This record gives sequence, structure tokens and C-alpha cells, in this order.
Amino acid sequence: MKTNTKSRGIRESVEETDDVISLQKRAAPTGKPKPQLRNGGKTRTTKYPPGHPSRKTPRPRPGVKPGAKPAPKPAPKSRA
Repeated sequence: MKTNTKSRGIRESVEETDDVISLQKRAAPTGKPKPQLRNGGKTRTTKYPPGHPSRKTPRPRPGVKPGAKPAPKPAPKSRA
């Protein structure tokens, strides 16, 4: 009789795992599979969301060396 009770216990545990698996199979579909990202899984390079003021840093102008003095403006021509 002892072997019979052991087999029942095993069957019950198998049935429980079947229930768990069947519940997992019933999950809603997640949608289209997404392609792997090139940058190793990071979608954003900064910790701030898009449009945050800290992301709007001034960009250097092309052709202007940092630390150089701006060129003097020409004097306006007088109309005479």
C-alpha cells in the first residue's frame, strides 16, 4: 500500500504542474516580436525623458572654435 500512496502523491503534484502550465499557455499574446536593439538593449542614451529641459543643451555651431572671440560686426552705412 505504501507504493500506491507514493504514486498518488506524485500524480497529484504532476496534475498541479499541468494546471500551472495550462494557465501560462492561456496568457494573452504579447504582439509582434521586437527586433534586438543595436545599443545592447538601451532605448535611450540619457536618464531623462524626451522633451525634458536638461536634454536641450546648446549645440556648438559648426566652424566656430571654442574660446575664440566673435568677429566684430561691420558699422552700419549711413544714408546721406
